[in-house]
Amino acid sequence: MIYASGEVKNLVVDSCVMDRIGGFTVDFDHSTIYTTCDGPVTISNNVFASKDGPGTTGARTAIEIHGSNQKVAGNQIRGYRYGINVCTGGRPGSGAGPTVNQQYVGNTLTGVGACFVFWLMSPAGFDGLRFEDNTCEVDVPGWKGMFPGEHRGMFQASMIRGPLRNLVIRNNKLSYVGPEGYGPSNDKHAGMWLGASPGAKAALPISNLTVEGNTITNPPGAGIVLTASVDGARIAGNRFVDPGRAAGRLSDKYAAGISLAGTMKNVAIADNLFIDDQAVGTMKTGIWEETLNQGGCAASNNIMLVTSGAKVTPFRANPAPAGSPWTVRER
Repeated sequence: MIYASGEVKNLVVDSCVMDRIGGFTVDFDHSTIYTTCDGPVTISNNVFASKDGPGTTGARTAIEIHGSNQKVAGNQIRGYRYGINVCTGGRPGSGAGPTVNQQYVGNTLTGVGACFVFWLMSPAGFDGLRFEDNTCEVDVPGWKGMFPGEHRGMFQASMIRGPLRNLVIRNNKLSYVGPEGYGPSNDKHAGMWLGASPGAKAALPISNLTVEGNTITNPPGAGIVLTASVDGARIAGNRFVDPGRAAGRLSDKYAAGISLAGTMKNVAIADNLFIDDQAVGTMKTGIWEETLNQGGCAASNNIMLVTSGAKVTPFRANPAPAGSPWTVRER
């Protein structure tokens, strides 16, 4: 519907209603708004609604952003397969350096198969990417036709051509609706999957990562999966409610609040709350760790609340390969 490319600057798309998107006899790739310019661009206070709700053919993506200086704020997205594609690269000038200053603030996404998908398409990667105060609802049964493991609030696509620096994910609310999951890919249905997807050929470099104040409710798999080459991260003050709901068809590694793998340095996981308030609990571990710790990694002051009385391990180390032990100080 709107395509902004080349030398487009100072574009504002505000308070528009884009309704009855899709609903065709066949499915195909689509973005209702697509930008490849370096902006500035603001997409705010709009409504994006598919024709038939979850499962609508041709309602593939509401917004796809490439390039720097872009703000997506206060939008409502309903019944799309993917809410927002978050991409590096744009016009040819963007290839000279990192894609910078993309902000996603205060958006509400409901009835979607996945909320935010990261695509690192340029070798310089991202710098200064922010997600704050978004509300996301993932509808697993409504989008059963998606590729295996794509039902996530945020995840990195298999394309990795650059690093991700200064990523902030703060005060977002992510929930899953419908039954606990389906099929052999429940392991991958995490609240947030930060790092390389299972099909990627290389580790994703992440530096200066902040994940704080988020609430993740009812994920079929882990609340957060962090599998990357990480240099500096703080995961703090988050609330995880009933992770691992597909536990009967789930490996222990992903029946956890947080699952960690990859090479890590200076990673702090602190003051998080892990809750399983189900009569029959599904969370087996608060934090699952199998990283190569290069120093400075610690978990402290995380709290477990389990209604069923089942024994849940607060921190479980499964080194593969073995690195330095994490410093663990749990309540």
